[in-house]
Amino acid sequence: MSAHGRTGAVAVLPAMAAACMATEPLTLRLAQRTSATLPGTSGPVSVGLGDITGGRVDVSVWHGDETTAITNMRMKAGDHLPFTMGEHQRLLRHDRIENALVGEDYAMLSVIEAQPVAQTEHEKVLRLIRAVEGLDGAKFIRNGSPHPPAEAAKHLRKKLDAAGDRVRTAYDFLDGVASRSSLSGEPYLVEYPDGRQIPAADFLRAELARIESGP
Repeated sequence: MSAHGRTGAVAVLPAMAAACMATEPLTLRLAQRTSATLPGTSGPVSVGLGDITGGRVDVSVWHGDETTAITNMRMKAGDHLPFTMGEHQRLLRHDRIENALVGEDYAMLSVIEAQPVAQTEHEKVLRLIRAVEGLDGAKFIRNGSPHPPAEAAKHLRKKLDAAGDRVRTAYDFLDGVASRSSLSGEPYLVEYPDGRQIPAADFLRAELARIESGP
């Protein structure tokens, strides 16, 4: 079930909380497969969780009209997810997971002011996957078959989870997970709307260079 699938948040934030962002972060405690609405200055912003597995959680952020959505990003404790709240840039920080022996598991999240912070390698990997997901009009060629960007991103997330500790850096992900098929060894390709094709590795290296050069 997606993070949008069930409402019923454990915590609903106070209406004036947005005004207090500069001095105190907003804190949420959400059960898996639930969502909460954050107070925003230009329409509601919601945060939803999918499944909590393996110390990670699928997190989605969307505006009321769902036109600007970040969906099912796989996060572990310490990761940050940037998003827009009103006219301001915020970070959704995954603080920790509370595993229950009986009943639902919970994730503790904080919404904080966006500050210049060093990106973790895992955050770089998440941004690479988002770059694939955002290839509007393009196709991701895997073993000779074209796939839409959203499907390609989902496949890369599954491969990332399966790789486990073999992926310690964004370059590990690029070279060992996202560039070629683990079954056939055939390189992945990106096909643009004009029919031009480039190796996915080239696209991802250029994107990683952009990520590491600035915000």
